[in-house]
Amino acid sequence: MIKIKLNTEIEKSAEACWNVFGRRYADIYKWKSGMTSSDAEGEPFGDSPISSRKIKASGLTFSEKLIHFSNSERAFTYQVIGLPFVVSSAKNEWKFTEENGKATLNMHLRLKIATGFGWILRGVLRKNMTKEMSKLHQEFKYYMEKGEVHPRKAKELAKK
Repeated sequence: MIKIKLNTEIEKSAEACWNVFGRRYADIYKWKSGMTSSDAEGEPFGDSPISSRKIKASGLTFSEKLIHFSNSERAFTYQVIGLPFVVSSAKNEWKFTEENGKATLNMHLRLKIATGFGWILRGVLRKNMTKEMSKLHQEFKYYMEKGEVHPRKAKELAKK
């Protein structure tokens, strides 16, 4: 099992962050680089108007199916469906907390590695997923604090 925890302080309120990150769950592609689309799927779930989002990113297509979503907690958890064969399951928990008017984005990702080839690639998977999740935190922080997409996303958008 690979476990990755990241916490990022953001110079905005937790509620302002939640309005973008949680309440607009299906719109992640608008500010996250490497994603070409993220589409709403399914019926309402918990406090969310949808139960899943389908993401197209860097040649992959996968869904993030909600297993917990709460506006009052400013938190959600999803299970990833449609991963490459080396990962047998993935679950990611997200939550916003606030102290002194600043939000903290808390993330806890758990990847269960498939036997065989997955174990061989375990170190590479940990490194790549830590890098991607760190980029997501950086880009969301930038988006919230500056009011515009991160330069990585801006560069992608300029190519279209």
